[in-house]
Formats: sequence, structure tokens, C-alpha cells
Amino acid sequence: MPGVSTSRTRRRFRRIATVLACLLSLSVAAPATAAAQNPPGVTWLVTWWNPDRGDAMVSGTLAGDSDARNSGYRQRSMEGNAFIFPVQGTVALYQYWHAGRGDNFLAASPDGNWSAVVAGYVRVRVEGYAFPYQANGTVPLYTLWNPVTQDNLSTATAQGYADAVNAGYSFVRVEAYVLPYPLS
Repeated sequence: MPGVSTSRTRRRFRRIATVLACLLSLSVAAPATAAAQNPPGVTWLVTWWNPDRGDAMVSGTLAGDSDARNSGYRQRSMEGNAFIFPVQGTVALYQYWHAGRGDNFLAASPDGNWSAVVAGYVRVRVEGYAFPYQANGTVPLYTLWNPVTQDNLSTATAQGYADAVNAGYSFVRVEAYVLPYPLS
């Protein structure tokens, strides 16, 4: 019976993914501003700011954090939480980079990914996984744009959104829906 073996394989894969997520989450260093540990399989989305470039960046991986630090970015805030591995119904949060603009861009929506590619951004990595729709307990991850500095910014907090608008950014779209920070 093909359906039974496929169902067993899926269950086995989910169990293995859960165990791996638990093991990997134990090795992830918590950001300096983190008040508590995240549950297994969940990662912080950290906003970084580079004053020399005038560029905001959101990371959810150790590689993203390392790239930010090594490129002169300073940790600014916690935006929310994302899944480390794909969970049913989630989409990837892709980090893009545009060398000409010196701009990082986090995209998850079809429009966001299309906009990044058309504008000449290069996909760097997956920073985490989020929902493309409003799921229970999630908050919107907004994309904003500043035409003066040519900077994309992602935020999932009311304070981050207000600060961005006050700095000349304008709403572009809801990119995805993430778990809030802190998790209750």
C-alpha cells in the first residue's frame, strides 16, 4: 500500500526533523538582548543596523549574525521568532543582498522574492521559516522601503514600524507572519 509507507515516511521525517531541531537549538547562542530561551526549533529574528551603510538587516541564523558583526552591523532589536526548519504551511525567509546599494532584504512572499530578483539582489541564505498567512499567535512581518537611502527594512513590532516611518520608510507589504518576541 503506497499510502501507508508514504504516511510512515512522513511521520518518520517529522520525528527526525523535530529531534534535529531540538539538538540544533541547543547549540545556538542567544542574542545579548534575549531574556529567555526559545523552545526547540524556533530562532530569534534579530535586527542589525549598519550606520555607515544606512542599512538594516534581519538575521535568524548564526551565519547571518556572524555576517552582520563582521560587516560592522550593530544589534538593534528583536523582531520576532521564526522556525529553524520548515513546518507544514511555512515558507522560507530568504536573505538577499544588493552590492550596488549595500542593502540587505528579507523576503518570503512571491512579490518580495520577485522584487528582489528583478532589482538585482542575490539570494544569500534562508534565515528561518514563517507563515504566508495569519496563523494563530503570529504577527505580521512588514517590509518597508526608504527611497532616500534605498534601504529595505523588515519589522514585526509596533515600535520598529513607528521608528521606521519616523525615519522616512514607507509600507511596502506584509512579507510573512512570524511568532512574536518574546514568546509567551
